[in-house]
Amino acid sequence: MGWVNDLVQQKMAGQAQRRASVGPERAEPERQSILEKITRQIQSDVSEYNGVQGPQFRVSPSGDSMVTVIPKQPPLSTAVIEIDRAGVISLTCPPAGPGIGRRGTFKEKQGRIVSLGDFVGQPQQSVEPMTPEEFSRFLLEPIPFPVVN
Repeated sequence: MGWVNDLVQQKMAGQAQRRASVGPERAEPERQSILEKITRQIQSDVSEYNGVQGPQFRVSPSGDSMVTVIPKQPPLSTAVIEIDRAGVISLTCPPAGPGIGRRGTFKEKQGRIVSLGDFVGQPQQSVEPMTPEEFSRFLLEPIPFPVVN
């Protein structure tokens, strides 16, 4: 199993433990291929999560330039990924409650996804270029497993 199952298992174990203790402009085909890779990975990760937790999210690809991850019900966040004609990947995750949410822009470079340096929110992205798998994890992990400070 992947990282989703591992985190679900860790979260469930933690809850059980707490209960016990408390009682450059790209050509169109390249742009589509990176979106297709990202979409397939997000769909796979969401499917894995839904398989463990029940149907909590759905992935809604819209044409050839946008993917939306939609929660079944609040308070979980929505995530939107858009790719423009120049190949810039925009990530937007509005906050589910008080806070600033997450947003930033990225670009595909040699099959990897790199930040353009304007990311806002937590957790911060990797300074290293990310594969579509790593990008999917970066996007999705904070939604069902928020970082609590």
